[in-house]
Amino acid sequence: VEVDPEAKVLPCLMLRRRIELKQLSKLALSRQADETLALKVRAPSPQQQPLEGDRSFWVPDKSVSKCQVSDEEFGMFTWRHHCRFSGQVCVDSVSNFLVPLPDLGWFTSQRICDPVIGLASTEPLEDLLVSTPKKSEIVAVLTDLTNGGLTVTFDDVMRLSGPSGG
Repeated sequence: VEVDPEAKVLPCLMLRRRIELKQLSKLALSRQADETLALKVRAPSPQQQPLEGDRSFWVPDKSVSKCQVSDEEFGMFTWRHHCRFSGQVCVDSVSNFLVPLPDLGWFTSQRICDPVIGLASTEPLEDLLVSTPKKSEIVAVLTDLTNGGLTVTFDDVMRLSGPSGG
């Protein structure tokens, strides 16, 4: 098998969802002796969800004359593109990977630059079901990190909500 030396090498691990501790509302544990726990996530209110992607942190086009990633000069046939995640101005060859960025208000696939591939949350917020033999340790750490502000419940049935929060 021939490998194209110009081909992009994607990271082994790509982040699907980053959840801040303040976004956790409840930790639900099964009454059964199993390895399952559910993390209930607070859905953002409609006022917190942007109608259009956030451009407030973008570097202005006029302030750069060359790509902020590759140092390639911009010109007639070398266009400027903004990375929707970092805000950097880049050439196409280092900013042609597309992913949705729901945390920044981009719900369809958007251009990001090579150095940030795998770092952006690409999935909408939703409850998580976790299976781990370290259930009690995770509960202890999360309870400590939230200064006891995380409600822990024990349920016979695990109910999760999807991206809509329902």
